Amino acid sequence: SSVLQACVRACVRACVRACVRACVRACVRACVRACVRACVRACVRACVRACVRACVRACVRA
Repeated sequence: SSVLQACVRACVRACVRACVRACVRACVRACVRACVRACVRACVRACVRACVRACVRACVRA
């Protein structure tokens, strides 16, 4: 399980990085400046959850 834990940690790190970048880009386009921070926060939360779930599934399969 320590291998799985390491994989999950790597997933979280990679997902956060990818999601922040994607969400900032999407939110800046969709939002007035005032709304961007809230948009990014909500977007990253949903994005990371989905990303980590998919990534961990790949870990388990590996």
